[in-house]
Amino acid sequence: MFFADQLIRAARVGALLLLLLPLGGVAWANDWAQWRGPGRDGVSAETHLLQQWPAAGPRLLWSVDGVGEGFSQPSVTNEAIYVTGMADGNVGYCAAYNLAGVRKWRTAYGTEWTGGYRGTRSAPTVAAGRVYVTSATGELVCLNAADGVILWQQNVLTAFGAWNCNWGYTEAVLVDGAHVICTPGGKTAMLAALDARSGAVVWTTPPIMSTPTTWERNAYCSPLLVTRGATRLIVTATNNYIIGVDADSGVLRWQSAFHNSNGQVPVTPLYADGMLFVSAGDGAGSVMLQLSADGTSVQEGWRQPRLDIHFANGVLRDGFVYATGHANGGKMACVELKTGVIRWEDNSVGKGSLSYADGRLYCYAENGTLALAQPSPDAFKLISACKITLGSGNHWAHPAISNGRLFLRHGDTLMAFKIAAE
Repeated sequence: MFFADQLIRAARVGALLLLLLPLGGVAWANDWAQWRGPGRDGVSAETHLLQQWPAAGPRLLWSVDGVGEGFSQPSVTNEAIYVTGMADGNVGYCAAYNLAGVRKWRTAYGTEWTGGYRGTRSAPTVAAGRVYVTSATGELVCLNAADGVILWQQNVLTAFGAWNCNWGYTEAVLVDGAHVICTPGGKTAMLAALDARSGAVVWTTPPIMSTPTTWERNAYCSPLLVTRGATRLIVTATNNYIIGVDADSGVLRWQSAFHNSNGQVPVTPLYADGMLFVSAGDGAGSVMLQLSADGTSVQEGWRQPRLDIHFANGVLRDGFVYATGHANGGKMACVELKTGVIRWEDNSVGKGSLSYADGRLYCYAENGTLALAQPSPDAFKLISACKITLGSGNHWAHPAISNGRLFLRHGDTLMAFKIAAE
């Protein structure tokens, strides 16, 4: 009798859970808890999203002002939205909002960027109940996600003898299990892995020398974790090279020349099937590197000067890269990953960042256009478009997708749009 009662209770609980689930078999599979989402590639696994928007765009659920100055992308979990901003002159703040847009906490973590294009740059990285934030002045801060209390903090530029970048340190750190990976580009370390719990140094990659007296510097790039064969690599860009570093030891496995006039590569690499795509503006263009079967070496596959992503990252889907260039006048382009052939260019939306979910590209252009498009190697297929009118300043923050919502930050304003289908 006891066993039968247990079965009945379990059946009732299961039925209740089914009733509580959204209709239509929704699969909200991933948070957007770090720079460019779960895989750092701008791709969400969510399904049952709107395939077309109303003429005015997706429905605005809420907006809040007071985020602060900056261009950093919000990071989203099932518990909160985390975003950084500068206020009170030059103070950097990390704030957590609940999913209804109500602020839960706000913590000051140090000085932020007051030079050209003032404000915060880097997206928070949320992992295992902690939030990791980097400031444009090199502060790496670990906060408790529940209440914003600072657990540890250090300046990685000072710690590893590095110069700051011309436009401020921009890296969104990568959490790899128990390690926090950062790229100070200093005279004592190119990369460093810190203990996620304490901030203690676990390993460092020795400086990479571009001349006998000059070491490579951070180039604004946020790293990507790639697995090839039995090798786990941290892939990123310095001011003169694309590099692959062993994720477990910090040993430099390979480097490949990649340079532009300003030594800036703020675009996180894209990866699929042993092929690595890297792009930058100011004369660098795009390159594809073919990794060896064990990931310990690379060969250059092709270069494409016309697609030079300035800093608004693109996405890779089904063997094609979709992104906007700089040399091509800010047009969106489709490039075949294997060959580097440009399949089409289009100026319907304008230069900006892209994300992807449920068969659609989400395009957020610097002119304030928010667009929905269908990725296709045959032609640009614009489906819906609207204008973002809230907030002020440059439309540079990358969008985040989580729980059937699209989160946008425009200057001091944070917005949430409903993109889930009914």
